[in-house]
Amino acid sequence: MNKRVILSICGLLFLSTVGMSQTKNVDIDNVYIEYTYRTFPVFPQTPRYYCYAVNVNTSAVAEQNIPAESIQDSIRIEGEQYVDNPHDAKLVLTVSVGDIYIKSSNVVQETSEGKPVGFFHTEIVYSPEASYTVKEDTTTLMHRDLYRHEVAYKLSSKSYTTRKAVADWWENNREVIKSGLYRKLRHDFTQEVTYRASQEFGFPTEKQFIEPFGGVSGLLKTTDEKKHKENAAFRDNTERLKKAISYVTENLPLDYVDIAPIVHYYDSIPMKYTDEKLKADIHLRYAAWFNLCQIYYILDQPEKVQKYALLLVQNAYKEKDGDRFIALAQKKAKELKRLGIPTTHFDPPTYFNGTSKSELY
Repeated sequence: MNKRVILSICGLLFLSTVGMSQTKNVDIDNVYIEYTYRTFPVFPQTPRYYCYAVNVNTSAVAEQNIPAESIQDSIRIEGEQYVDNPHDAKLVLTVSVGDIYIKSSNVVQETSEGKPVGFFHTEIVYSPEASYTVKEDTTTLMHRDLYRHEVAYKLSSKSYTTRKAVADWWENNREVIKSGLYRKLRHDFTQEVTYRASQEFGFPTEKQFIEPFGGVSGLLKTTDEKKHKENAAFRDNTERLKKAISYVTENLPLDYVDIAPIVHYYDSIPMKYTDEKLKADIHLRYAAWFNLCQIYYILDQPEKVQKYALLLVQNAYKEKDGDRFIALAQKKAKELKRLGIPTTHFDPPTYFNGTSKSELY
């Protein structure tokens, strides 16, 4: 055998060895996903879908600055049916808004590193009053004092170069400033009432978020190793899954028929890559099982989440992700069972369409 042939064979063996060494490990990257879903009420009502009304009581001064209608139009129990007439409602949410008291207004000289500088501002101390009550007939289901006169808030003006300029700002704009405080109260108060009442008695929309410090929510996994033969297919399936999830809303669930080929693909990975010690195989199994956990979590099938989560734990790589999915699945299973609703993606009036109109009152 001549030298040229020997060198060619050696070169091929070397390239083959290099290729093999580059595929012994597969890096795994995060893919971020976003979708919305519904949470269930803390205090579910019978029937689940019902009519409610909003009443507003305001002091005379508050009414001048924030008309009752503007408050009424801004408060809702998400996922339930609003009606104008309290007599047609199962629940009545009554909000009460009192006066805003100005407790003090003081000119403050500003400092830098503990030393006075040539700028001044006014510091206004004020206290609003607002609460809400939810009743069914004469029975009080919830009462919260969100703002009380005993609790003070502060508002600071912009900076001025003289004490007189600051004092003039307050004296010349007193009523405008008070009106602004009432408008801020309306914005903050109505948002808080809507949020709390929806959490307590409705089916509010939530956005899936990415958990800090190693959480599993809001994530998929993909590969990042061009030398591995599975890289292109894995990345393609994960991108298609991400796109499918992007269409998921509080009203529209993930369509299993559309993603069935992706599920089958991920299921095939552990059967193809079975080595218990090769990092590439371990990482591929991890990414596939992780994504299957996420799919079935979004599909509201917690029993299947736990099935794949146990495989994650047994895979001996990032076992805590399996534990996290198990905890999420157990929590979701409990919540679905509590209300007897099998999904967190539904349009309440459509889902509860079998409820007769008389049962909503």
